[in-house]
Amino acid sequence: MGRLIIIALFISCIGCKKATDPDNYPLQATMKTSSGKSVQAKFLETETKFGKGLSTQGDEIIVSGIKEGGEYSLTLVIIRPKVGTQDLSNVLGWNGSNCNAQIPYSGDSFSTWGIGSGKITIEALTDNSVKGSFNAVCIGTNDTLRITEGRFDGKFD
Repeated sequence: MGRLIIIALFISCIGCKKATDPDNYPLQATMKTSSGKSVQAKFLETETKFGKGLSTQGDEIIVSGIKEGGEYSLTLVIIRPKVGTQDLSNVLGWNGSNCNAQIPYSGDSFSTWGIGSGKITIEALTDNSVKGSFNAVCIGTNDTLRITEGRFDGKFD
């Protein structure tokens, strides 16, 4: 009987992930400025929001993460989401899907990078969840921010 319980526990935990497993972060990306400041952004479930709604341009999904303590933030706005790849807009305003981020720039000061260009790929989309990847270049006042290896996977709030 004791061996059976141990075997059952072992089999049921084969698919378990540790909290430190990088695939377990609902939103993550590498963010690096052209001047060399780099952040490996990993947002925990409690730091990430997945929203779905309707805008003047149609359906939209907003994925946002704010690191506890305000260390950095990252937001994706996906207009007319569908499975597949679409461009991120480089036009100011809400003229298409876009990305923006905020990371420490110099000392304690923060710099915000606005709508940039790039690609976003939605791998899976249901009424309750979205999963995908992205890369972007966001433009700041004095610098450029490259966002690579971006991934998101979560349920709508």
